[in-house]
Amino acid sequence: MDFFSKKIAVTIVNAEDGKLIVEMSEKPENLPERFDITTSIHLGKAEFEVLEADPLHRTAYTQSRKLLLKVRPLPPVQLMDPKDILYLYSIPTLCSDLGQLDKKSTVSGPTLEMHEDDWRQVEFISLAVSTAIANEVNGIREIYEHKRTASGAFTAMHLRAPIVTLPNKSLSVEQLQADLGKEVAYGGITYFISGGKMEGVVENGYAFRATGGLIVYGQAEQGNATSIGIVPHGGMDAAKVTPLLAEFLKKHDLVLIDWCRAAKFSEKGQLTEFFETQI
Repeated sequence: MDFFSKKIAVTIVNAEDGKLIVEMSEKPENLPERFDITTSIHLGKAEFEVLEADPLHRTAYTQSRKLLLKVRPLPPVQLMDPKDILYLYSIPTLCSDLGQLDKKSTVSGPTLEMHEDDWRQVEFISLAVSTAIANEVNGIREIYEHKRTASGAFTAMHLRAPIVTLPNKSLSVEQLQADLGKEVAYGGITYFISGGKMEGVVENGYAFRATGGLIVYGQAEQGNATSIGIVPHGGMDAAKVTPLLAEFLKKHDLVLIDWCRAAKFSEKGQLTEFFETQI
């Protein structure tokens, strides 16, 4: 049986008063793959923000054949034909391989809390996989060119295939921490969404604060990093971070990718420009 052979019974209600807005049957492929990211929908000319979805992911609602969306009206609520619905996204891309949570693990010390949307959005990738990088960047640029509305939202999203940071050699988390000047190690990585903090920590995750306030995180296998992401934030000291990363990228033949901007940075001047936009 084909995965998309049956329609989903979709119920959309007003989150503020619980009143029904519309009921419809829709094919799974015409619905967002996941609702744990910032999502809005258009019903005709009226726009709504999705505050809650049950269930959150396509796999689950395809199995149950039911989907409940609780939305907040932006313009006044209007009852519209389901065929007029247009889903909008605030970002153009996500990594398709989200770090899975281990709900049984416990950690000691502070954890790095990040939104699921931010997973591997800014990361280091080996120059040895330039073709894979170019393919993903081109996919994101297609979204910018053909799926962006006048308001800056996106009517589609590019789901990136995960790329191993260093496919041809290993870099231990211990060496990574030494190269970037670990100052504080986190006990693990957790996600938060609009409904609050999610239970558990990312499987095989690591995170630490480095020189200049740079926050580094990712996943590892047998002590070696398989992904290396960073969390840009206003508290970083760009004057310390920029030369440190320029040396780090050169040493390991890496490039810094900002996927949501479909941009690559490797030279010191490029890194300076990147971090100036983050602070």
